[in-house]
Amino acid sequence: GQVCVDYSLSGPYFRGEPGGREGETGWMFTSQVDPILTLRPKAFVLEMVSSALRVHDGSEVEEVCSRLSEHYHVHRQDECRTWQYGDVSNRSRMFIVGFDKNQVGEEGARFKFPSPTYDTTRFPIAVDVAIPDYDVPEQYIINDTPFMLQWHDPHPGRLHKIASSGKGMGVSSHPNSVYSWASLFNTTTTYGGGGRFPMLAYKYDGSQITQTRKITPIEAIRVASLPESYLTWARGFGETDEFNNDSHVLQCVAMGVPQRTSVAIDEAIHDVLVRAGIPFDVHANAPPHATAMFAHKRCRDID
Repeated sequence: GQVCVDYSLSGPYFRGEPGGREGETGWMFTSQVDPILTLRPKAFVLEMVSSALRVHDGSEVEEVCSRLSEHYHVHRQDECRTWQYGDVSNRSRMFIVGFDKNQVGEEGARFKFPSPTYDTTRFPIAVDVAIPDYDVPEQYIINDTPFMLQWHDPHPGRLHKIASSGKGMGVSSHPNSVYSWASLFNTTTTYGGGGRFPMLAYKYDGSQITQTRKITPIEAIRVASLPESYLTWARGFGETDEFNNDSHVLQCVAMGVPQRTSVAIDEAIHDVLVRAGIPFDVHANAPPHATAMFAHKRCRDID
């Protein structure tokens, strides 16, 4: 997936500024078609925010699909709700999957996106991945008195907003929306903004909320269904100071595809390639870096 900022609901286009390919990074979404058509992989999967269909009336999305359709069987899922695959997040994403017509054949035309594994009778909620209040680092706690909203019972697969400190999303260091733990986790920004939650000790008795907590790095990792060892690994690439390390981790997680959703789609693609008789190109005895090195060598030759 390419950078989504210029297609995001919180991005420039929806604030009345240049967005899509006219933004700073939005050109990457349409330009990724060029290396795909040059390398001609047997299959590909692209990811973007669903709101891309509302930017320029979806013209960039249509361009990507149209250009790739000459050589690929292209399949598009406009709105994939990641909670339906077990990722505890209010993310809605668009996926574009393609299979080379010559290399994969008609099996590629028969691809189907995987069926959801969760629904309104069986669903994840934010508290499933929450850490205890006493483990929340101080920099993730906010002390204020947000305006309490009229109570409405939570609904499966939805955000459950119970308080707010202002209009709009607010800044990442102080998000405006407060959600209950019976909610999904909000789609966090790359700096951990977008929403916050009361302390787990809050009684939901209508009393004023005075302390809330933002998503912590370990919760962000759990929301994306990543292994907890990812926290230590990702911190190794950030700044040395702990706060900056946490910001780096949150950026990495927010820009990635939640793993349960990603695996479900990848497995469906894998099954098509197997049915088409495509031989495996990774073997148990291959050096772990081998195929990545081969791909890197080929990409370096592309202008």
